[in-house]
Amino acid sequence: MRRQPQPLSRPLERAPRQVPRVAAPLTSAWRRVLVPLALAVVVAGCAAKGPQPACPTVDVINDLHRTTVFAAGGAGDPAAVSHTLRIADFSAQCVYRKNAITLPVTVTLSAQRGPVNDGGRAPGRYFVAVLNAQDAVITKRVFDVDLAFKEGAQAVFSDEVTLTLPFAAAADLDGWRVLIGLQLSAEALAYNRRLRDPR
Repeated sequence: MRRQPQPLSRPLERAPRQVPRVAAPLTSAWRRVLVPLALAVVVAGCAAKGPQPACPTVDVINDLHRTTVFAAGGAGDPAAVSHTLRIADFSAQCVYRKNAITLPVTVTLSAQRGPVNDGGRAPGRYFVAVLNAQDAVITKRVFDVDLAFKEGAQAVFSDEVTLTLPFAAAADLDGWRVLIGLQLSAEALAYNRRLRDPR
């Protein structure tokens, strides 16, 4: 990974979802693959015998779930909005393999066209990060997206990322979490926080 892990802010947008557990190999091909530990060897096939680790929780970070993009020089002006982009939904499912959990995560993004969006597109970036029980970032990867307003003022896009989390013992992944958010500039993050707390 070219990007260095970055600390993530809290609180979370919603209570962590309980991730379904499935003891079966995956058959689908996923568009993007994120392997947190580069030296891990993942063996497809039947689930490991003995105790299995709990599935990591998956959630969206509160202040990083949406962004408003303004035209140059128009920051904060509603008349200068190019588009808004938000994480509209996500889903995840734990699949147990031999000595590893495979966790496909689907992220759905929604964009709203603004009054000065002449290009018909809503570019943005989102990330998926894995944290251990001590809240240390094990890995973080950023993905570019570019939604097109084909008809009307809204656009929706779904992306799939697969995490592979190796373990030697059931306790190895205790307290691990997967966090999703939009990759924002300091200015965009500050704007979100002003909207949440205008004081």
